[in-house]
Amino acid sequence: MDMVEKEFALFSSGLADDRQIIDFSSTYLEGEKAEFASYGYSRDKRSDKMQINFGIAAGINGIPTALTIQRERISMKR
Repeated sequence: MDMVEKEFALFSSGLADDRQIIDFSSTYLEGEKAEFASYGYSRDKRSDKMQINFGIAAGINGIPTALTIQRERISMKR
C-alpha cells in the first residue's frame, strides 16, 4: 500500500480529518535526566522540578493524530 492509498484509507474511514485542533500542556518530572525537560514556570507550582512541554493534535472527530514534545518553554497564560 503506497502513501496515497494509506492517506485515502485514513480519511475515507473517518480516522483522520484535515481540520486539526492542537492543545499544549506541561507536566513536571521526577528525576534529572530527561533530555527534553527544563526548569521554568510551572502551573503545578513545582519550580523546583524539571518540566516537559507537549502538544497533542486531534481531528474534529477526536482521534489523536500527532504528538509534539518541545525543548523550549511554551508561553502559557497564567
